[in-house]
This record gives sequence, structure tokens and C-alpha cells, in this order.
Amino acid sequence: DSGPYRGSRRPLPPRYILTKTHCLGFCDECSPRQYVSGDVDNFFKSCALGSKHKVLPDGSQEDVRVYYDPNIVSKAVHLIRSPFDNVVSRFHHSYTVSQKRGTEFAYEWSQEGFRNYCRELDQRWEIEEQKYFAADVFEVSRKVPCRSMFYQYVQWHNNAFAVIKEKGIESMVVYYEDYMTNMRLPLMTMLEFLELEHIGVARKFEWNGGHEHFYSGEDKVAIIKMINLLASDTTYEHLKKYLGEDKVAIIKMINLLASDTTYEHLKKYLDTDSYDFSVRL
Repeated sequence: DSGPYRGSRRPLPPRYILTKTHCLGFCDECSPRQYVSGDVDNFFKSCALGSKHKVLPDGSQEDVRVYYDPNIVSKAVHLIRSPFDNVVSRFHHSYTVSQKRGTEFAYEWSQEGFRNYCRELDQRWEIEEQKYFAADVFEVSRKVPCRSMFYQYVQWHNNAFAVIKEKGIESMVVYYEDYMTNMRLPLMTMLEFLELEHIGVARKFEWNGGHEHFYSGEDKVAIIKMINLLASDTTYEHLKKYLGEDKVAIIKMINLLASDTTYEHLKKYLDTDSYDFSVRL
């Protein structure tokens, strides 16, 4: 009676069936008191949140919130996307939803629109974020665009990895970008993990590429610092591939050691497409 529900009439697979959940711990334009939480048990319960269609006496329908028993979960597929892309994607989602509904959205879909959106969001919740964020996290995050979204992103993965460990759930991690580079590999690995047969043809994965160009070099350095402070050891290990940690360390060393003249001649060898070297670290 409480789910999980499915819309397909196909026969159930013999062992496992994959259900989709976003759990809780994120919201687009809200106070930090609504999302700052390390309560793993509450997070685990939220992953079992669903809704069912209830037919009313007058024939109309309404969605009723239900929770299935999360203890029936025995395996988990943990999807990870670049934090830089994830935050821009959330902005784009708000934009497209407003377009579909015919409602006004104050920001255009562009780098400038994203930065204006983040600026307004950061200003709106700054006082409360200072109260709810740890002091060192808040100080670093002041240079992070849409800092609330990055906070939610890291906290979500911290809680997900903590639940998997505490509940002893067998899991696998899938990286969003892998579907673009070699879709067959993660697909076959997942099917094997879930003990499912490969039938039919997979849909083509549509992806327009990353959005790191929406951020300045200074933004990225601040974001990396914030993630360093917030991420659990497990979360950090899985995010390292997105952070260019080794590159940043080398850049910092060059910045500290090089004279202005030496630095000017070395700049050409650094990745200026990813980092803005007009500002010395």
C-alpha cells in the first residue's frame, strides 16, 4: 500500500528492481534551516518517499505522500555528476520549468543570467547562512556563486555514502559523464550488479557538454576549498576527479615561489581555459 510503485506492466525481474529517488536535503531558493542536516536516519527515510494517486469520491485524483519501508533496499546505485555542472543544471531546470509553465523567470539562460541568479540568491540568504554554516565554511563560501547549492550537493553525497555504510547496503557508483564517453560500460556494469538481462536497445544519451566555463578561475578555487572543508573522506575520494586537485596545488606553489617576471613567462604553460590567472592566488 505504501509502494514503491511502478508504471510498467512488464513481469517483475527475478531478484532486483531499480527505483529512482532523489531523497531530501536540497531546495533551490530556501533558508539553510531547511536543508542543513547531517541526520543520516532521516535522510535514509526520505529516500523511501513516494506518492500514489488516490481516486476521490467525485472521481478526481490527488497525490498522497507515502513512505515505503527503506529496509527492503539491499543494493544502491549512486549517481555522481560534476559539482560544477550539477549547480548550473539546477539553474537551467528552474529556467525550463518556468518556460513550460509560462511563468516569468527573472534570469536568462546564459552565463550572465546564471551569475546574476547566484548573486541574488547569495545575498538573500547570507545572514542565515552565516548562522547555520560552520565559520570556516562560510568564510570560504562567500566567494562561491550559488553557495547554498554547493553546500547541499556535498551534504547530499556525504549523507548518501553514510547511509550506504551504516545500513550495510551493497552499492556501486556511476559517474554521469561516463554515459557520454562510453555508455556501454556503465550500462553493462549496472545490469550485472542488478542481475538483470540486457534486452532491447538503450536510448541515446543526450548531453551538451559541461558548464565549467560559467565559472571564473577564482570561483573554482573557492568552490574547491569549500568542498575540501565539507566533504567526508568517501565523498572527497569520488569528487577528486572533478576538482583538479593536483593542478591547483602546483599552481599555488608557482604563485608562491615565482617572481612577478617569472610568473608572467610561465602563465602561457598553465591551463588558462580552466583558471583565471589574472588574479594571483
